[in-house]
Amino acid sequence: MADYSNVIIRNIVVFGGTGTQGSPIVHELSKSGKFKVTVPTRDLTSPSSLTLSTFPSVQLILADYTSEAGLRDAFNGQDACYFNLNSFTIGEAHEYFWTFRAYEIAVQSNLKWFVLSGGPDRLKQHGYQEKYRNSHGTVSARLSDWLACQSLEILPWTVLYGGVYAQMLSSMLSPIKRTDGVYEFAAPIGEGSIPFVDVADYGVRTRYVWATWTTTYPELVAAFRNSTGRDAVFRDITQEEWFERLSAYVDPETRMPRDVHADDGTAFTFRQTFGAWWNLWRDNIRDLESERKMGEWSNKVSPGRAKSLEEWMRRTEYTGERIVRFYRGENSADMS
Repeated sequence: MADYSNVIIRNIVVFGGTGTQGSPIVHELSKSGKFKVTVPTRDLTSPSSLTLSTFPSVQLILADYTSEAGLRDAFNGQDACYFNLNSFTIGEAHEYFWTFRAYEIAVQSNLKWFVLSGGPDRLKQHGYQEKYRNSHGTVSARLSDWLACQSLEILPWTVLYGGVYAQMLSSMLSPIKRTDGVYEFAAPIGEGSIPFVDVADYGVRTRYVWATWTTTYPELVAAFRNSTGRDAVFRDITQEEWFERLSAYVDPETRMPRDVHADDGTAFTFRQTFGAWWNLWRDNIRDLESERKMGEWSNKVSPGRAKSLEEWMRRTEYTGERIVRFYRGENSADMS
């Protein structure tokens, strides 16, 4: 077996670098002073592109990652890549195809490392029951399993697992402040749990998988009370109630991707994918031993990270208010 300990990485291309997950990766790589970072984008004038363009050792290039020419331009002269596509933007079928094609072109371009944003196959864990088919999560899991079958001799790879962004507690998971002043965290989750992660943790190093804070909603409420001193409660609601609350911000029947044809069978609605998303967390299958080991590993490689959701709330001065903003190199993200 080849020795990968002496692989030298200097130039890294980050696909999805202008997005919620990719922005902190670009920021951290830039801050280290050890890498030259390239971010392909289809809009050099977007707010997130303009922000990233101010970071040292970061260049943005106009390239379409859903075209062969765009991928070849992006991989040219690179040592490694972080690859993350968005099902909501391009759809399931295209995410599969262009990830496969990107890997092939990365091999042809002589890259030394391929890092994929992935996750576990929770649909398989639940016996492929349709109610757990969370579209964007399923694609990520299938691609993770596929990459794990590829030869390390051809191109070394890493699958970076994450979780549900803690920053979503300031957007679609934010509480409602009732007339009595109590903050109500309402979700169709019952006694289930969610593996929250600070999106900034993705940025420390693309080769490490960071621990999550798997949290029940009563535990979330306790963390909120302890960190803010504000009164809060959890109310278990139905999915229909949750989507009704969310409808003030997004139409649950919106089809993804937004420009999809009406007869495209690979499309999905916001209600379909997030209905399954809530089913997964309500019936979450936890591996406590893996959680413990991951926590120990993450504390070793990143001793300064927030080690609990409550600690994250204190550090970010989380108040429960709904915030929608672009990542600015700190702990904020565009969660729209």
